[in-house]
Amino acid sequence: MTKKETKIKKAAQLLLEADFAVSLTGAGVSVESGIPDFRSPGGLWSKYSPSEYATTYAFRDHPEKFWKMAWEVLPLLKSALPNPAHISLAKLEENGYLKAVITQNIDGLHQRAGSQNTIEVFGGYKSISCLRCRKVFSLHEVTSLYKPPFPPKCSKCSSILKPDIILFGEPLNQKVIGEATELVKKSDLLLIIGTSFSVYPINIFPKIALKKGAKLIIIDRNNFNFFSSASHIQGKAGEILPELIKHLNYLVK
Repeated sequence: MTKKETKIKKAAQLLLEADFAVSLTGAGVSVESGIPDFRSPGGLWSKYSPSEYATTYAFRDHPEKFWKMAWEVLPLLKSALPNPAHISLAKLEENGYLKAVITQNIDGLHQRAGSQNTIEVFGGYKSISCLRCRKVFSLHEVTSLYKPPFPPKCSKCSSILKPDIILFGEPLNQKVIGEATELVKKSDLLLIIGTSFSVYPINIFPKIALKKGAKLIIIDRNNFNFFSSASHIQGKAGEILPELIKHLNYLVK
């Protein structure tokens, strides 16, 4: 048995023993579905400066710039499919080993894979609201009525529409953050996948969990070592999680 296999087996044992396991996921999970990490070289922020295209102030002053970017990204988000990592997390929840998934991703792939209790700390792209009258539209409604390059407008009051995602400089939804924080405080195990711990609030959740005595499992392609007490498994989540489930099933039998 290789060192990596030993780590996966240990992670399976930790999941089996946990009473309240919660997963935290970042862009690294969606990369395996063909959605690039926006912050990586060649990612979206290399082409579109966040300060010019993706802040709440830029949106209000020049919504057409945001929507130019959005129309380009939308086909990629719509065509992306859940990968084995998403599917494995849904199976872990279905079988009672995982209580919830807290994600910083906006792509909705966890839900498409079957995860029922998913908290999107930065919102999701499939819901779109009017900034003035707050009428909510589905993505299908917006894309069927409006085509690029024009920003979509509300059918009720003609104001600009905005996806229900958190832009830079925009306050987080405190109800959502509160729900996520309570889950982390209850957890005795955090399964952390595909995040560099560079974005709030995901970067503080492991510290909260450790303070409460929880254990950490970190799965990532990079060799992050921010938490010395964590069980770190380096590699692709889409390869590691199915193996973890195999070991878990073996332990149960």
